Amino acid sequence: MLKIQIIGHLGQDAKINEVNGKNVINYSVADTQRFKNTDGTEVEKTIWVNLQQWTENTKVASYLTKGRLVFVEGYPSVKTFKNKDGVEMASLNVRVTNCQLLGKNATTEGNNDNAPVNEMPSLEEHLEDKTSPF
Repeated sequence: MLKIQIIGHLGQDAKINEVNGKNVINYSVADTQRFKNTDGTEVEKTIWVNLQQWTENTKVASYLTKGRLVFVEGYPSVKTFKNKDGVEMASLNVRVTNCQLLGKNATTEGNNDNAPVNEMPSLEEHLEDKTSPF
């Protein structure tokens, strides 16, 4: 079994979809790496990770907004496809089992809902807590 852990900023607001009568929250994070290639030229490479969080409680999606720093873990998979130019491509997908909000939202300042992870329980803990505002 493979498990992956990711820390990154959300690329867009989360979207809620229904698949076969079940709710899924879809969102994505990006990781940009900068390095020098063999010629000494600085290269920037961004990898997008598509995240799917299957849950009955979709209220958490309102906290998953563009720029939000999150920690997620789950089970990875790779999907291959051809783009509009016919070039073979791949996407990295993760079925999320745990998501935690970290630090401040990169696009807003001063919100109380942007507490550091050590002050804010994971989204899974909120799902189990019947008194949670989620």
